[in-house]
Amino acid sequence: MGNTTRSPAWASIAPRSQP
Repeated sequence: MGNTTRSPAWASIAPRSQP
């Protein structure tokens, strides 16, 4: 993971409950 500017690290582990 290195594109923190566009895809934050939490987005990768965050559940699909959020929009």
